[in-house]
Amino acid sequence: MFLLFCRILVSINLLLPFLTGANSTMFNCDFPPEIKSLFNKQFKYNKQEDWHLPQTSEILSSDHKEFSRLLILKESLNKVKNLLSDKKLDDWHRHTSFTNKAGKIVPEVRRQANAELCTQAWSDGSFDCQGNPGEQETLVYPLHFCEVVTCLAMLSPGGSFVLKMFTLFQHSSVNLMYLLNCCFETVHLIKPGTSKSGNSEVYVVCLGYIGREAIQGHIEKMIAHLGTEVGVKSLFSHHSIPASFLQCHWECCSYFYDHQTHTILENLKLFSHMDEEDKLHLNMLRESAVSYYLQRFQIKYIPRKHWLVRKPRVGCSFNARWMGTRNRRTDTYNERKQLEALTWSEKVTQGYFTSFLGEHVTSNLGKGCFLEGWNCEMKPEDWYCLQGQRLSRIHSSSFCDCELLNKYNETIEGCSKGGSVISLTSLSCSSCFLQPARDVVSSLLELVENGHHVLVCGAYSVFEVLHQSQLSSGFIECSPPEHPVSLLHDGDPAYQQQLISLVLQAFQQLQTGDSFLLPLLSSLTRFTAGIVYILCHCFQIISFSCPTSNLTSGTNAVLMCCGYQPLPSPVLQHLHQLKQLVDQLVSSASSQQVLEFIPMEELLKGYFLEFLWDLNSAIIRHNLHVIGLYEHDKTLPKVDRV
Repeated sequence: MFLLFCRILVSINLLLPFLTGANSTMFNCDFPPEIKSLFNKQFKYNKQEDWHLPQTSEILSSDHKEFSRLLILKESLNKVKNLLSDKKLDDWHRHTSFTNKAGKIVPEVRRQANAELCTQAWSDGSFDCQGNPGEQETLVYPLHFCEVVTCLAMLSPGGSFVLKMFTLFQHSSVNLMYLLNCCFETVHLIKPGTSKSGNSEVYVVCLGYIGREAIQGHIEKMIAHLGTEVGVKSLFSHHSIPASFLQCHWECCSYFYDHQTHTILENLKLFSHMDEEDKLHLNMLRESAVSYYLQRFQIKYIPRKHWLVRKPRVGCSFNARWMGTRNRRTDTYNERKQLEALTWSEKVTQGYFTSFLGEHVTSNLGKGCFLEGWNCEMKPEDWYCLQGQRLSRIHSSSFCDCELLNKYNETIEGCSKGGSVISLTSLSCSSCFLQPARDVVSSLLELVENGHHVLVCGAYSVFEVLHQSQLSSGFIECSPPEHPVSLLHDGDPAYQQQLISLVLQAFQQLQTGDSFLLPLLSSLTRFTAGIVYILCHCFQIISFSCPTSNLTSGTNAVLMCCGYQPLPSPVLQHLHQLKQLVDQLVSSASSQQVLEFIPMEELLKGYFLEFLWDLNSAIIRHNLHVIGLYEHDKTLPKVDRV
């Protein structure tokens, strides 16, 4: 877990001058007061002598009890936030992006200094709380607790710590702030100028760690409460926290409360009416903010010869449209809460699948989607097998639109209520084009050079067409996935075991130049993405055909891999070791499974990532289409079916 939770490089730059007293004699002070205030949102805790940790036996032993004075602030802030409940998110985000006085800084810094890190995030320090934004502080507390404990256990004496947090009204947050103030010489709370003024994001900057030896017993007890125990008991009781600290903390919360509510109310006023004078004034402030930032922090272009990292890895698509994409919802908060209150059948009746019902397939969804292989050297000496807790479901994926995956997961859950099981083989759409075996063969032959052998896995009808056409071909038997439609998707260890076994079996039979057809459930996990990565590096070109549920039972896509080139021995050795590990974990019914065997940064590069994105989107969207038609028809009143 990372100890540094700064969201962007700009934020780090903003923290240092506040803490070091940077010389500003050369700084032009002729800027609007709104801009100076924007870059000066900070609060320092004035540490008192009676701020010290209670005895080890007293921590994590009492129930949570809130501080009424702070809850009044929380309720007041939530009342202001509730004024946004009827605003459509896309309209509101567009509006606040324009009213954000610091909105031009990041692109301008990137342009002038080539500072690509301005848009990078190692950890956002939160997760999606749009369903219950008023309780973000409670929802995120277990994460913050783990981050703080990790820091205290690993940081050297005298070290510093930066933690991203949000509102600090609840007892759990008060506890963490008191803990940090007792363990560090000074603690600051800073709202960077480039952080949107209307949100609750703040950074806790802790300087001068006292060292783990001074609090070893406290650390051990907190570590023992990691996991499901987090948040069950209060870190400190009320009587353990001095009144002087509570007063200081209340002043801190009030300070940031005032800034946030002022911004929200100002944005609401401009949302209702913004004339040309307002727009001109905002544009002037946005330009002034850029000049202020560039001057104050002396942003300069760094020549390549002076870069600390002169040979960065290129092609890794962290900034691509599918990485770190915000859930761009277009509904209002009130509409989302109304939808959550509906039963599954009511959601279907009220148009849950409307956007998918008309997506009839007229041709192969993979047509024109190609991935060229052999484009870079593999480095198996850098690879490793990462194990982790066995997956219960796939919540999100770096290889797919998360909004689409969430929709698919909700559909599976909704359809499975009452014990029913979704079977794609029993679902169909009379208006959709399903790939006949002969068309798959034709698509393959467009990629294959004459005379080369084709090895078919699972799709026996395709093998028959090849055989009848007197084309050199082979067949590998492949049983359908045990749970083709589940919240695990391609994350079931049994499916992963079958997948690596089939691929290794194929490698034993394939010769240089041959082609290979492999049915695929999806490629949402790092494991399956790693399999596709290996195929990409031993075939000249890869494409896919979808939908193919009529050809391969239980799956809806087939990978078409053409132009085989045998893998280097170290790569094959790594794959055989992977298979042995997977076999061992599955046969022993282990609580662990292999999560990754190709480094994640390799899976996030360029066209490979785009190919996985297109593959998963095609599979999920068509599955939603056929399931939606079935559910829509099932929930229609009988009179409407006549």
